[in-house]
Amino acid sequence: MRRTKALVAAITTTPGGQAALRLKTAAGAISAPGQVCLACRTGGGDPLRHTLLPVALHPDGFTCAHPDGVRWFPGDELDLLGPLGRGFHPPAHGGRWLLAAVGLPFDTQLPLLHMGLGRHAEVAVLAEAPMLLPPEVEVVNQLDLAADWADYIALAVSMEGLRQLETDTAYKALKPHAAIAEVLLLTPLACGRGVCAACALEGRRHRIRACTDGLVFPLAEVLT
Repeated sequence: MRRTKALVAAITTTPGGQAALRLKTAAGAISAPGQVCLACRTGGGDPLRHTLLPVALHPDGFTCAHPDGVRWFPGDELDLLGPLGRGFHPPAHGGRWLLAAVGLPFDTQLPLLHMGLGRHAEVAVLAEAPMLLPPEVEVVNQLDLAADWADYIALAVSMEGLRQLETDTAYKALKPHAAIAEVLLLTPLACGRGVCAACALEGRRHRIRACTDGLVFPLAEVLT
């Protein structure tokens, strides 16, 4: 795993209104959609690294939600590990993409959304809260109909959102489409190397670690 430095360039907000950081990084530290970095402030002061999930990718870095419980300011230097994990693997040819967030702000899906538009995909989104989106993106509110329409489905979920996927009858509409669906499972990370097992969870067939086997999984691997 690559270790590099990042500079807090600005304090900003995500399109969904969350406090965010604009980071400048070396090119190799820029994550693909669905990958994360682990960061702490250079020189100590942070007992643990914090998970940074980009909501926007830039040529010289990325923007991410400001981690809870830390006070980072413009000019601070961060010690960065990453990019970490397996990102999304959408079709290269465009097609019909359905993106959704469950238990997380839809901001987490924006890098994938812009990738889809760049590949001339038809993109539809299902979000739990309204937000400003590009005019060519369709907002849907019926998952079953949208899932039937899509030929690629990408979800971003919290651990609580995963339980909702398993129990909510509305989300059972996804099960027939598991072969074309991926899920970003955002869970707390510690070492990022699969050593501490803090991010381990029971998969459908075997025990999996989010940091080394994910954070993006085939839906069938995590949905019972």
